[in-house]
Amino acid sequence: MLVWLLVSAFLALAVSETTCSGIECNPRIPGSALLQAQVHKGIVSTYIWEISCNDTEVPCDSVEQLSFQQTCVSKSIGCPVACEADQHMCTTPPTCSNCSAVNYCSSQPCPVICGYGEMICGKSTCVKKAAGCPVECSKNENVCHEKPQCEGCIGSNWCSSTVCPVACGQEEVSCPLPDAGNICVPKAMGCPVNCSATEHRCHSQPVYDGGKALNWCSATPCPARCGLAEVSCANLDGSEFCVDMKHGCPVNCSTAEYSCYNPPACDDCAATNWCSPNPCPQICASMDEIPCLYDSRTGDSLCVSRSKGCPVNCSQEEYECHMPPSTQVAEGSNWCSAAPCPSFCTASQISCPTDNGSNLCVPREEGCPVSCPQSHSICHAPPAFDGAVGMNWCSAAPCPVACGSREVQCHGQDGPFCGQKSEGCPVNCTGGEHKCHTPAACSDCVSANWCSSAACPVHCAKDEVLCPSTSKSNATEDFCVPIAAGCPASCLEKEHKCHSPPTCEGCMGSNWCSQLPCPAICSAKELTCAKADGEEFCVNLTQGCPVTCGESEFTCHAMPQCQECVGTNWCSPTPCPH
Repeated sequence: MLVWLLVSAFLALAVSETTCSGIECNPRIPGSALLQAQVHKGIVSTYIWEISCNDTEVPCDSVEQLSFQQTCVSKSIGCPVACEADQHMCTTPPTCSNCSAVNYCSSQPCPVICGYGEMICGKSTCVKKAAGCPVECSKNENVCHEKPQCEGCIGSNWCSSTVCPVACGQEEVSCPLPDAGNICVPKAMGCPVNCSATEHRCHSQPVYDGGKALNWCSATPCPARCGLAEVSCANLDGSEFCVDMKHGCPVNCSTAEYSCYNPPACDDCAATNWCSPNPCPQICASMDEIPCLYDSRTGDSLCVSRSKGCPVNCSQEEYECHMPPSTQVAEGSNWCSAAPCPSFCTASQISCPTDNGSNLCVPREEGCPVSCPQSHSICHAPPAFDGAVGMNWCSAAPCPVACGSREVQCHGQDGPFCGQKSEGCPVNCTGGEHKCHTPAACSDCVSANWCSSAACPVHCAKDEVLCPSTSKSNATEDFCVPIAAGCPASCLEKEHKCHSPPTCEGCMGSNWCSQLPCPAICSAKELTCAKADGEEFCVNLTQGCPVTCGESEFTCHAMPQCQECVGTNWCSPTPCPH
């Protein structure tokens, strides 16, 4: 209470000692201008008369001068503003479910801005999205309406010479009537059917969430309505029933048979039951195992690793052979052989025969070995491409030069030889010649080397661009610069050197000369703004271009209301809305 009395007395003194005209005040005593600035900025109002509003309201300052009382106003209306006689009072409605409307003064006619959940029809009419834009139909036509198919979608209206169909909701399905027209029923129920007295009225539930149920007439009993975790099983009379997929359909075995069970092989698979004259096989606990019969008299079995395969019993004269699985889900195999077991090669190897009838595995690039007489040479040709097989042979003549897939055959004083494609074949140039090199244009291309009496040309890398020597004052030959930098520009002393960065990854930057100051080249997250003298600069999209307001005006800012929107700044003769 004491604080309010002191502030009231100070305000009374300030009012009695100032001469005001409109919103301009001429202070007569020291400190009155400070008090007035505090009043305009809402400091007194903020710390003395600030009030609490509910979630649907917003606190607003009074539009009357020297009045510090705040009031709560509906967010849909927004805080009031006091405009001049020649100004329009404009309103931007709420742009989200919890946003507040914004009122402001404008010298121009107010634009038509629709609020949250609305759409513009024609040039100046806002309607609810769910209602859709209205239509004008003739006297003989019906005005039809279709509801939105999703939240935030738009309803539609049209003219029809026939009766309008019933518009169904998202969880409903449209069903035709016998005498024309339609009705809406829940998707889980499905459209109704009219069956005769001798028919069964059957129903099938939706097969997925949000799907439609199905109803139909059947001369035979309806199938069982099984759930997603159930399987349909048949009785002897043809009727069906449902059981849990983990149990599988039951079987009736004779007294001389074994009732066998195999669990589900996957999460969505059903178990299997069957009758067997032999003892049931071992049920393995893992998909990485397989059952193997080890006693044919009793039918007993055991589980072994899938990659190892079922074991075999070989005699002392036999070889116990094993072939590994060809894929991750395949099974290994084992067998008995009178001859030595063959070797099984990997994908990076090839199988080569031996003198004793077996085989051996060697790397594909080496190729199968050969045995040559002493008078012959053992020649080798490497693979011609990746994944190919090397080759070896015997030759009475000297072996030719065979280069690899990444090599090129070159010719020297001592005969042909292999050089790297990336380096190219070497050249021998005279004392007055330049030894020039052109790099390979692709990964499998060959570089080139040659002799030139003139200076060698400049070859740039993939991320560079070739610039002429005239674009740089101290350059004597063409040169390379990064693509993003772009070739430089030679400007006069009075000119500005301007640069535009690349607009995409891999694009080239550009440089030019301008008699005017260089424009601001902003990024995708920035906005181009201009100063009073025409100079441009960049600001963040959320900040918006700044404004310069008078001493008696308030500098107001509105944050962007959507991801692609831009922040807004403006000058207001009244306090800024919250």
